[in-house]
Amino acid sequence: MKHLKKIICLVMVLTFVFTFASPVSTADAATKSIKEGVWKNIKSTSNYYKVVVPGEGYVTLSAKNTKGGIAYFDFLNSKKQFFSDPETVYGSGTKATSIKVPVSKGTYYIRLNDDSYFDLAGYAYAKYTFTSIKQAKNYCMAKALTLKSGSYKMIYQTPKYSFDRFFKIKLSTARKITVKSKSEVLIYDIEGNTISTTDDFDNNNMRIYKTKKLKAGTYYLQVQYMYYDVTSIYKVKWQ
Repeated sequence: MKHLKKIICLVMVLTFVFTFASPVSTADAATKSIKEGVWKNIKSTSNYYKVVVPGEGYVTLSAKNTKGGIAYFDFLNSKKQFFSDPETVYGSGTKATSIKVPVSKGTYYIRLNDDSYFDLAGYAYAKYTFTSIKQAKNYCMAKALTLKSGSYKMIYQTPKYSFDRFFKIKLSTARKITVKSKSEVLIYDIEGNTISTTDDFDNNNMRIYKTKKLKAGTYYLQVQYMYYDVTSIYKVKWQ
């Protein structure tokens, strides 16, 4: 009888341990679906909403709160973690706000941020759309893309496409040029010599590079990748 009581007690203890002490895996239990282009009412911060991206492009993540409260939504990588720089959209009130996050083919997640969990958090809504793009592989001078004066080129940087981008410009006459970009830019002549510039910032925090008068000919712009933020969208322009 004593041995029987010990066995019963042991079974009860093990049952308690595995029932209450061992957490359920959030990778399975807390993963839910969200349909592209449709507003989703998300009430719990413990759920992850799965987004499958078919190729290169960017995701537009929007947030709003139908009762005028706060709505923070995080866009996470395949491991349900932040990128190097957190991608979070902040929605305050019924008017939607959005962010754009460049992505490569793979799985991502949307989660209601803990900061949203106030009295009105139950009215937080999220929506996402995916826009496909063709990524350029202009990672050296030999593969530089031609960039015309006065036009700009958008750069979509993802962990897969985190490298410097090269652009080729042509001057038909001798002139000074100005280059604008959110990222740092180096300018070279056709022989690979660095062109000296002055640099400054405008009111939108864009970098401005100005050269002295250059001879007519071909030059190259090396737009450096944003090492501190692997999910960046920025543009480069010259005139």
